[in-house]
Amino acid sequence: MLIAFTIDNFLSFAHQQTLLMIPSLEDDYHNHRLQLGDFALLKTAIIYGANSSGKSNLIKAVSVGRDIIINGLDENYREYYAKTALANRERSSLFEYTFYIEGKVFTYGFEVCLDKVSISGEWLYELSPVNDREELIFRRHPQAGIFDWGPAAELKSYPHGQIDDVQNDNLLFLGAVLRRINSDGVLTVLKSVFSWFNDKLRISLHNQPYTLLSYCFPEDKDVFFSVFGKFDTGITDIVLKEIPFEILPSNIPRLGKKYMVRFNMGIYIVDDMAKTAYELLLKHHNSDFLFRFNEESDGTKRLFDYTGVIISPNEYGVYLFDEIDRSIHPLLSQKFIELFNRQLNRVPVQLVFTTHNAGLLTDDYFRRDEIWFVEKGEDNASRLFSLDIFKEKYQKPGKAYLRGDFGAIPILDKDQD
Repeated sequence: MLIAFTIDNFLSFAHQQTLLMIPSLEDDYHNHRLQLGDFALLKTAIIYGANSSGKSNLIKAVSVGRDIIINGLDENYREYYAKTALANRERSSLFEYTFYIEGKVFTYGFEVCLDKVSISGEWLYELSPVNDREELIFRRHPQAGIFDWGPAAELKSYPHGQIDDVQNDNLLFLGAVLRRINSDGVLTVLKSVFSWFNDKLRISLHNQPYTLLSYCFPEDKDVFFSVFGKFDTGITDIVLKEIPFEILPSNIPRLGKKYMVRFNMGIYIVDDMAKTAYELLLKHHNSDFLFRFNEESDGTKRLFDYTGVIISPNEYGVYLFDEIDRSIHPLLSQKFIELFNRQLNRVPVQLVFTTHNAGLLTDDYFRRDEIWFVEKGEDNASRLFSLDIFKEKYQKPGKAYLRGDFGAIPILDKDQD
């Protein structure tokens, strides 16, 4: 689960900014907190801001950092430094994640000069939430040839000769060592950390090529409609049509098992082992026809993703959605939040999303410390802040936001007669 994310010198974030999932209020909405041993985390974070304020860049920063960890750094991100000052082109960008997995808390981060496609620093610490003590696991500075292990005994036995194999300054050690070296035992902690990024961090951005769904048909059909039916889409049944394995999209993932994947053009059930594939066709109320997925609206397509969160949550994971209400009726996004808060109240899973929907900005849905704003200053740099910094408590925070009491809204000239 996500505890904190810090970004610096990335797109509109020219200065260091941090999103925190730690409760700051002791008396508000205890059911929005999840107790993990000696500390608690918030279940949700909702992020508001004007168009071009940078709120989507925050979700993109989490995603780009994850991609660099898993796939390595390449030239795709050379232009992603903050273009608010010429000096930022030469300055390192910071990505740092603090998270909980398998009963432990870690902080993992790295600095990278995006323009030079070069890693300048990387570190991993284990933290104690009770006394704020941190224990070094490893840190490195590739340009200086520095690599330090912490005191953990299991890592000291790692063959140091192989460290040189992954000391390239465009590779992160965390991802590179696990891709290149198959070693059980001595790398347990690194595997655990890597698995959080690979398996627990689920990010939904606009124009993603595909989305792996956490449920599958026909096994999960009944439970799917028990939630999906609440969104009033008119879809009443799903029929599976077998298709030749060879005509699947060329960029479809190969997972070596049975799974369901959503493209904009269709939803497919794929069994890599059996070499079989099915396409989902949709039946609507009072219609004799079957519809392909690409005939549905963008909003209906997104509801397939939201339904998966509710019926098959990724425990101890975090879901991030950019513009959760894009192409979605406001009442449907409200319904999704209600289902998340009610049905997943005790499930260890988090939801982080951006939105323009002021109707969600109410005490009925969120605590004050779950509500965040992104605003650009005169220097065109994005600033991230929580509603919790405002001392006054508003009876109708949605109206107060649209009135401009918190900032993070467009400044519009009044028409003159």
